Amino acid sequence: MARVFVVSLLVAGLSAAPAAQVRPRGVTEPSGRFLSLWSMYRRGDADAAVDAFSKWKPKEVAAEAMLPSAGDDPWSRAALATFHTEAGMRNNTFARWSVDSPSAFNLGGWGLAPVYEVHSYHAFLLVKDLTAIGKRTHDDRLLAYARSWYIIAISYSLRWRLRDAMLDLWDIADHDFGDDPEMRLLIGSIAEARSTLGGSAHNSCFGLGFFNGPHGCIWISPTSGAGGPGHGQEALFEFRHALKESPGLTEARLRLGRMLHLIGRNDEAREALTLALAEAQAAHQLFATYMAALFLGEIDEEAARDLPAAISHYRIAVDALPFAHYGRLMLGQAMTRSGDQEGWQEMRRMFDGEAADHPQVTDPYAIYPFAQYWQIVSRLRDMRGEIRQ
Repeated sequence: MARVFVVSLLVAGLSAAPAAQVRPRGVTEPSGRFLSLWSMYRRGDADAAVDAFSKWKPKEVAAEAMLPSAGDDPWSRAALATFHTEAGMRNNTFARWSVDSPSAFNLGGWGLAPVYEVHSYHAFLLVKDLTAIGKRTHDDRLLAYARSWYIIAISYSLRWRLRDAMLDLWDIADHDFGDDPEMRLLIGSIAEARSTLGGSAHNSCFGLGFFNGPHGCIWISPTSGAGGPGHGQEALFEFRHALKESPGLTEARLRLGRMLHLIGRNDEAREALTLALAEAQAAHQLFATYMAALFLGEIDEEAARDLPAAISHYRIAVDALPFAHYGRLMLGQAMTRSGDQEGWQEMRRMFDGEAADHPQVTDPYAIYPFAQYWQIVSRLRDMRGEIRQ
């Protein structure tokens, strides 16, 4: 039976419960085996602890994984939220429905409800509490942690097309952090994805100034976007707002330039992307360097019909990430179109060094449509640094 989603104040109230109320009735302390993993996660081999915790059954997590009453401080809660988040992502259940969720249920639409799997649900409750504590005590460090968690969780949900989790988290993140430039960048990135049909832009259409949807390649409208009224315009607004508050936010400039190109405003797009490329190179930001160079190459090739300029930009991308497929492919194609037969060798080089035991590196071009998903590893590493003892 298909799941039925209905707005419910009752479930919204449940999902807003303090984290302490998640404990099973009669259980007040964590189990000994959880405390062993907890100590390992914060003081020892964190990767091994995450791997072991990810193998626990949901009922075991709910019954045993909690903070000891003597150590229930804000940063211990942050550590537990991060532990849950890493475990849920490790076993590929994060932000999905619980395995024993009913076939029909009410969904609150304000954060994650109990029908979500145990790790993401418990992590959300902890982060929601931490946000309230941070605001009440004016703790900017704690608020930065909570904001970063939302960026990770929402981008992850977008990447794996977990639409309901993405929207449930998006609303509360916008409410709690809507004035922050990084949150404006996130919301703009989601609007950028939603300006396609289904937000699934990540294949060959993407490289031709089009986005791919369920019914083929489509063009983004300058006023409405293909995915619904105003998504393309919303993305432009959010990126500009983020840059107004934080002029050094290079990714916002990169994405603004890309959106301007997609609606045909190529002079403005080139200006934004040129500046984004210079900023990214100066800061050694490989993701933004690679993507800005590719997007500038697209403008050169598709709009200006200037193959030498396109080849120059594509070479910058390839120099930044030599084994990323799209950069080599676009460089090789441009070289071949210009009459340089070495282009075929450039395309072949994208497979250099690949083997069954040494797979292709993740290409930023393939994950660009999924907001800040590309930052998940670095953000989780920073979170670990905050909570390690």
